[in-house]
Amino acid sequence: MATVIIIDDHPMIRLATKLLVEQDGHRVIANANNALEGVQRILALHPEMVVLDIDLPPFDGIEVVKRVRGADYCGKILMMTGKQDIKLVKRSIDAGANGFVYKSNDYQELSAAVQAVDCGYSYFPMLDAIARATLIDEEQADEMLSLLTRRERQIIMCLAKGMRNKDIAYFLNISHKTVSAHKVNLMQKLGLTNEMKIAEFIVRHNLG
Repeated sequence: MATVIIIDDHPMIRLATKLLVEQDGHRVIANANNALEGVQRILALHPEMVVLDIDLPPFDGIEVVKRVRGADYCGKILMMTGKQDIKLVKRSIDAGANGFVYKSNDYQELSAAVQAVDCGYSYFPMLDAIARATLIDEEQADEMLSLLTRRERQIIMCLAKGMRNKDIAYFLNISHKTVSAHKVNLMQKLGLTNEMKIAEFIVRHNLG
């Protein structure tokens, strides 16, 4: 089983992750609540695995990966984020991460990801989903986008920039409930069943 460092700026997430990791038989040797401290502890302690949030001060988790890989750290790195943004997955892979999970998924997936990465496998199921998705040609995509109202197009472009519902509401000066209603409508028009499918559509058609 692996020695692990957990890096996340939310104490409750650090604790929940620690309990899950230890329940699976791994040993947490340190944690950190910011990116700079995380880099220092990784390079000082050389854990076999790092479980790392992307949204960190003073620089993001992807930069953490770049810095420790640049310093020849060869351990496993599993990324976590609350943002449903497929571009973060690709950036994490490019930086040298071994796996990626969304915090919005249940902790059983985190457990599965830790086990897979510890065994030497990569863990990027969201990319597998994209590879399996039926591709829509650009003419079809344009026709589908033309079904959207002006407000729905604004919202999908905001989503393409990685904005959350509350950020979109503030940016467009509308309520959070209105954003949610427009998202439901645009998903129905585009034939998308969840937020991951929205992300896949955005990436496939270069809307970001």
